[in-house]
Amino acid sequence: GQSATVGISLAPLATPLPEITVTADPEMSGQMAEFYQRRSLGHGYFITRRDLERHHLLLLSDALHEVPGVRVECKDHLCSLNMGRVQPSLIGNQVCHVQYFVDGVRYGTPGEEVNIDEFSPEDIEGIEIYRGQAGVPARYTGRDLRRGVGVPRIRTGRRN
Repeated sequence: GQSATVGISLAPLATPLPEITVTADPEMSGQMAEFYQRRSLGHGYFITRRDLERHHLLLLSDALHEVPGVRVECKDHLCSLNMGRVQPSLIGNQVCHVQYFVDGVRYGTPGEEVNIDEFSPEDIEGIEIYRGQAGVPARYTGRDLRRGVGVPRIRTGRRN
C-alpha cells in the first residue's frame, strides 16, 4: 500500500425552488382551532365572531334567541338560558341550570344561574351551545351536567 492525497473541492450549488404562497385563516389557530374542529363535527350550535358582528348586538342574550331548542329567560336584568321544553327540574334541592365553560374553564358553580349578559358580544370570539349531554365534548361533561352547556370563547386581549 501506497497512500495518495487527493484534494476535493465542492462548490455550493443552490437549487431554485418554485415560489409558493402560504395563507392561513387566523380563526383556525389557537383556542379557536378546537371551536372550528368541533363545529365541523355537527354537534351543538355555534355562533362566530362574524355572526355577532353582522347583527350589531348589544347583549349576548340577543344572539341566543335564535338557537334552536334554547329559551332565553330574563327577570330583573338577569338573563339565563333554559334548554328543553320544561322549566329546569329539581334534583334534590337544587335547580339544574346550564353549565358554562369560559375558554374551557368552568364558570360559576353547579346549580348557579349565570347571567349570560355578563359577557359582552364585543368580547366574544365564538360560543358553543350544547342542549344536552349528547354531543358535549368530554372535557365539558361531568355529574353536574343535566341541562346543557355554553362555551363562550373570549377574544384575545379582552379578558379581564
